Amino acid sequence: MNLPVATYVTAPDDSIRGVVYKAYTDEIDHDLQAELMKKNPDIPIVNARRLGSSRHLVITFAGHKLPATIRFRCFTLEVHPFRERPEACFNCRKLGHRTDVCPLPGPGIPKCRRCGGEHPPPPLGEQLMCTQCVVCLGEHPTGSKLRFLQHPTASYAVLQHQ
Repeated sequence: MNLPVATYVTAPDDSIRGVVYKAYTDEIDHDLQAELMKKNPDIPIVNARRLGSSRHLVITFAGHKLPATIRFRCFTLEVHPFRERPEACFNCRKLGHRTDVCPLPGPGIPKCRRCGGEHPPPPLGEQLMCTQCVVCLGEHPTGSKLRFLQHPTASYAVLQHQ
């Protein structure tokens, strides 16, 4: 029996990951890392790969400081912090695993994939009406980029005068 197997090496504890957007490349990951290390000898690059089949690169740097820019081919590209999406279970509403591998048995009523509520999801093609996030319980869909937005808070001076 021949089964395809994919392996990877986890990043060291003292490392940070960054994303470079729209860095067109058709190179394989090994050549990509070699090119980045050659063009940026003063930046400690541990690993580099494409983000799926997109034009974006995920680069792992040694240390805890993310460089502002890197050189790639003949361009200077901006490096952004990499934010990983946490896995959220819609069955038990806990973080760290998905619904398909949840250790708790599912209820008889199918749960909504958007909010985790005990109501069946709408038919395909219809818009979902619920918008509660399973991760932070905010008023946005789970996995939405809206959960990274900074919410306005009252200033210290306003709180003192109340």
